[in-house]
Amino acid sequence: MPTLARRLARRHLPHRVRQAGLALAGRAPAGPTKAQQKAAAQQAAEATAAKVAKALAAAERRAAKARKAAGPPPQPLADTLRRGASLEEAVRVEVEHLLDAGEPDRAFSLGAGLGRTPATAPAGDLAVGLVAASRGDHALAWSRLRGLDPQVWGRHAATAWVTSGLDQDPTSTLEHLGALVAEAPAWVPTRTWLDLLGPVFGHGDHALARALHERLDQRVGTGDGVERDLVVQRDWLRRWVAAEPGGRLAPRPPEGSVAFAIMDYDHPGRSRASANIGDHVQSLASLGHLVRHADLDFDGPQDLVDLVGELRGRVRPELARHGVEGRVQLLQIDRDASEYATVPEGTWTLAFGWFMHALFQSRYGFPLHPGLRPLFISFHASKRDLLVPEAIDHLRRYAPIGCRDWTTVDLLLSAGVPAFFSGCMTTTVRTVFPAQVDRPPADAPVGYVDVPASTVPAGGVTYAHSSDKIRFRSFARNVGDAVTLLETYRRRHPAMVTSRLHCYLPVRALGVPVDFQPKNRSDPRFAGLMDITDEEFTAIQDRIDGRLETVLGAALGGASEEEVYALWREVNAADVRLAEERHAASHPLPAARADLAAEVGPVLQGAAAVPADALPVVVAVGRDRAEAVRVLLASLAARTSRPLHVLLLTHHPDEVAAVGGHDGVTVQVVDTRTVGDDLRAAGRRLSASEVGLLLLPHLLPDAERAVVLPVDAVVEDDPAELGALDLGGRLLAAPQPVGSGSASGFAVLNGAANRLGDRTGPAAELRRRAYGRHTFDFEAFDVSVLVVDLAAWRRHEVLGDQLAWVEEFGLGPRELLHLAVGPDRAVLPTRWHRVPGRDLTEDAALLHWAGRTKPWSDELVLDQERWDAVAGGAPAAG
Repeated sequence: MPTLARRLARRHLPHRVRQAGLALAGRAPAGPTKAQQKAAAQQAAEATAAKVAKALAAAERRAAKARKAAGPPPQPLADTLRRGASLEEAVRVEVEHLLDAGEPDRAFSLGAGLGRTPATAPAGDLAVGLVAASRGDHALAWSRLRGLDPQVWGRHAATAWVTSGLDQDPTSTLEHLGALVAEAPAWVPTRTWLDLLGPVFGHGDHALARALHERLDQRVGTGDGVERDLVVQRDWLRRWVAAEPGGRLAPRPPEGSVAFAIMDYDHPGRSRASANIGDHVQSLASLGHLVRHADLDFDGPQDLVDLVGELRGRVRPELARHGVEGRVQLLQIDRDASEYATVPEGTWTLAFGWFMHALFQSRYGFPLHPGLRPLFISFHASKRDLLVPEAIDHLRRYAPIGCRDWTTVDLLLSAGVPAFFSGCMTTTVRTVFPAQVDRPPADAPVGYVDVPASTVPAGGVTYAHSSDKIRFRSFARNVGDAVTLLETYRRRHPAMVTSRLHCYLPVRALGVPVDFQPKNRSDPRFAGLMDITDEEFTAIQDRIDGRLETVLGAALGGASEEEVYALWREVNAADVRLAEERHAASHPLPAARADLAAEVGPVLQGAAAVPADALPVVVAVGRDRAEAVRVLLASLAARTSRPLHVLLLTHHPDEVAAVGGHDGVTVQVVDTRTVGDDLRAAGRRLSASEVGLLLLPHLLPDAERAVVLPVDAVVEDDPAELGALDLGGRLLAAPQPVGSGSASGFAVLNGAANRLGDRTGPAAELRRRAYGRHTFDFEAFDVSVLVVDLAAWRRHEVLGDQLAWVEEFGLGPRELLHLAVGPDRAVLPTRWHRVPGRDLTEDAALLHWAGRTKPWSDELVLDQERWDAVAGGAPAAG
């Protein structure tokens, strides 16, 4: 790390002066000759030395003054105790501070330290439980929180307690909550009733949720002297806890009428209801497909009837249609919580947009209400937890699914759901905007929507699409505001710049030049929607207009469910075939430029052969890891029942050269500094450990099996068990990711695609290959501990054609193995990869300290004593 003087010099001194100072220190850049460089540097240094010293002194005085003005750094734990609060409150405040600062390991260190003394151990459990719950590691969180005094968790960890409890032990958790509600002790803070309510509602115990809301309501009362947010949350939840879940059915509309549901975006969780006017731009576009049928009559809530009447008066004459007659009964549903509505059986709806928000992180409100007959178009889905088997069956029933982007098309096809690319509904918003309008002059200001302030030039006019006020306005009001906003864009501005998809597409549809500048051009939502020609844009409009004119027109005209869905399948059949052909297409990549096999040969020259009876163990070793190697080797030697041959792969061979072997454990240091220089993962150089994983079959050309272990670990059971693990003919065995629940293999690959940024083509191609190669979805896996069938790896294409995947798509070894192997792996027993701070460790055969804080660091880590027990008995290096 640069010294304080160097940091201040960089900040406050001109480049020329800094160069002179560096020259004086002997670090001047190379000149024409060394003699010339030295002379010039000396001359410049002598001339400016006083100026450098003076500037540095002035900079230090300014820095000291700034530190004094800012006051001492925050110390939440100590500050809270100084105010007379309890230790538990101080711990909660400190943990929240550390989590906000992105320092969960330090919060765990606090918990580990408090846990060493019986008197403070409960506060330590509170700290660990809060951090674990914040990361979704519910097993660890519940193990620490369930034993706390109710007055501790009730005051300081209610959300963490109920969330982890409902995940791990729902029966006992609900019983405890029922008793708490019945007793309603005075010590329970008002906010605790709110914190408990949401997770219980999401879990589905609506009777208990109503009882919790009653306690909250009693405490809030008229709202006098109560925190404003509690009043707002209490009022927001009132209608939701009173509603009956499960999709209640209303009587069918009268003969000759058709029920049609308009999609809104309300939600039981206030922060999850839509605050984005772009959602209502989607709804505005969808309503255009309803009101363009000029011979329909509408009934229903007056605000909806008035809204469609106003929009009907805006329809472009050339897009109006006649011939579909009848009465339409309008009603309103919510995209993510339709099950709480009362819907007539057989109600038609357009199902579009991103189905995105779970009910209090517990479950998704999908499939849709059983009374609905959805036509899925412009649909986007990306969350594994949404696409549960029941949801996939629901989509298959109403397929084919028109998808807003190609990513969703490939995702659904991988799940066996017929799908096609429809494009986005907002491209058709022009239906309710007159074609002729007075456009602004060319010198009018450009409009900027949700772009960084630093990119807006002087004179630019800015807009924001998100506002909390949207959540409290009626659907009709929000759609009206969307009309006004789009009219403003096209009447006041000659061009627009935006990061919002639902500004870019509708503004383009209205003929306004627009520059789309999203935060990440490789976002999966944009495949097929950005960087498209005018012809491609028009094709999306025509596709949606034509399909919905035909099929929605039939539905509104009274056709039966069977007739409508048969027509839907017919008009989209060709596009489904096109999507399936694209999904399955093979597009070879150029051969890999790097040749790892050739580079590894010289490194291994002269190396001793692996003993025939030894199990090869491969460990990647980074800088300053000699102590970790010493402890790992000691733990292996103490536990193994067969000889081990440990390969230490490192760019720092001198640091580990003195680490010796043990009885039954031979050590080979492999200097990998010259390997992988030409291998670039989309421009990124792989780390030594990443390259080492790709080298496995070449490092051990005669071995049949190898075990990969992390360096920051101790082994607490016989590693020979890994050597004997039955792989079932598969390439490798790998552990599940640590923590609670399952992880998505597709999400791992989607994250790699997101990382490609402006390289939108390769990002889309990576997703297409991933979703085409594997069936939706498979369990992700960790690669910190592996058991590898080396013979199978040599036969596999991982180091052949698929090395090009590393170069083209920027994949690391973990991502490469997810793409190449997917679900076709053996599962390593969980006890062979236990991570302190992420899961329970009582039964660990291997402990891996995967966080930033290590057992040899100054701060404590969880299970520190298990590391210390090995480190204390391990022989010193050398």
